[in-house]
Amino acid sequence: MMGVIAHCCTLASESRIQQLIKDDRVCYLQPPVTHYAMFDIRTEPVVFKVEQAAYSYALNELKEWAASRGFTAE
Repeated sequence: MMGVIAHCCTLASESRIQQLIKDDRVCYLQPPVTHYAMFDIRTEPVVFKVEQAAYSYALNELKEWAASRGFTAE
C-alpha cells in the first residue's frame, strides 16, 4: 500500500520535473538506483550501495554540467 501511495506522489510531480529539465539553469539528477524500491533500503549494505551509486553519479553529472557552463568543479 505504501508503495502505491509513494508512486502516486511521484506521478503528481512529473509535470514539474519536465519543466525543470527544460530549464538551462537547473541540473536535474536522476541517479541510477531505480531498481531499489523505497522499502528495500533497510540494511546497511544496501544503503551503502545506494549512497555510493548516487554519489558517483551526481559527482560526474555535476562536473559535466558545470564544465558545460564554463565553471570548474573542485
